This record gives sequence, structure tokens and C-alpha cells, in this order.
Amino acid sequence: MSAQYFVEFDELVEDHGEAEAATLFEQYKSTPPKAVVDRRFGDHIVKQLPKGAAVLKDAKWGLENPESNTYVLWCYQYYFDFPTINSKGMFEIGDYHYYVRVDDCDDGGETFLHQYEAIEYLKETIEKMGVTA
Repeated sequence: MSAQYFVEFDELVEDHGEAEAATLFEQYKSTPPKAVVDRRFGDHIVKQLPKGAAVLKDAKWGLENPESNTYVLWCYQYYFDFPTINSKGMFEIGDYHYYVRVDDCDDGGETFLHQYEAIEYLKETIEKMGVTA
């Protein structure tokens, strides 16, 4: 990822003043990057899971924390159907994190520093919810 996908409100204030910073911040928050999110990583995730356990539905930009009023970080987000457990979920890639969520899982999702840990969590969660390899 690059710096063009991240902005801090305080830096905008320093560069543009309070009033203009508020406007710029909201514009940045409501305007995803123009680059297309490559679906290949989502396909890679599907291949790491038990056969038929996941279907990649979408790959797009999403905000790491949509409620934040201090920063905006646009992340790659991959959305999946998990037909074998009748659920959906999401895999997010930010600058320094991987976040994974399975909608019907009780833990609400997990954040990881390494890709392999995030994929392993997804495998284990699907298996725990009823799928075996």
C-alpha cells in the first residue's frame, strides 16, 4: 500500500487550517482510491481453504475504521461466501495488518500481523463451524 491511501486529520489541519481540513477529510473518507483492487489475492485465499469452502464474491476498497475522526486508511477488502457453513465474511489487508471476519462466528473477527496467521485463522474458523478438509 502507499501513503496515498492514508491521511491524518491533524496533518490536514497543519497544511490547510481547521475549516478546510474538515472538508478535505470528509471528501477523502467518502472517495475510495481509483486503482482497481486485484482479485488474485482473494483467489489465493480460496485455494488455501478446503475445496468448496469459500467463493470470492467481491474485491474492493474499504475503510479500516469508518467511524474514525482522526485518520482515514483505505484497505483492500475481499468478500466471501462460505457455502459449507452458510455464512459470509471478509478479509482485509491494511498497511500493517490483516483482519478476518466470518459473519456467524462468535468472536467478531481477528486482526493479525502476518498473512499466514490470518489464513490459518480462517481455515480453523471454518473447520470449527462445521467443515473439515
